Amino acid sequence: MIRRTLLNILFILPLTLVVNIAWAADDVSDSWCNGYIRSALGALPVDGLNRNNLWLAWNETVNSAIIAGQLDKKDSQAGYDAFSQQLASNNVQAMIDTSDDQCDLGRNSTWVWW
Repeated sequence: MIRRTLLNILFILPLTLVVNIAWAADDVSDSWCNGYIRSALGALPVDGLNRNNLWLAWNETVNSAIIAGQLDKKDSQAGYDAFSQQLASNNVQAMIDTSDDQCDLGRNSTWVWW
């Protein structure tokens, strides 16, 4: 019985953490991230931002927001403006944090590389 309980904990705990992380990433809409990425890709390369991941994320947000017909223009503009403000203040760490954490860019396992 104890062995079964320990096995359940070992399998269920990591799954719970993954689900909670995925929910935490959902507090930002694909429209917001689409605008953020659009602004980031329009800027000159910024040290620390992975442009490959930005392009992969761009493809994802195009599919989930634009092609699906669910692009919220206000959210998209807010994301665009957020990157522009970070760039104007030369806040590279905020750009990296936003791209890596808020939009989870470049780490979506469903993205294809070809």
